[in-house]
Amino acid sequence: MLYLRFRNAHDNWEANDLTDMNFLCAAVGYADITIGEKKTIDYLRRGEPRERPGLQLCPRLSEAVEILAARGTTP
Repeated sequence: MLYLRFRNAHDNWEANDLTDMNFLCAAVGYADITIGEKKTIDYLRRGEPRERPGLQLCPRLSEAVEILAARGTTP
């Protein structure tokens, strides 16, 4: 993910971008549902073929709540 991010020279970095990438990449390995900012989720989706099956990447909290409700899990 870092490689994709650094490769895009036209993309501006925000103060929290590196933190998001470090921690959300770790969360993807363990969590069934990962919620993050649109840009970070987009970069995570680009690597999705290497991710485990069943992983849900959500750019909005409401999307994660809908997934949990469909599973019968109370958020």
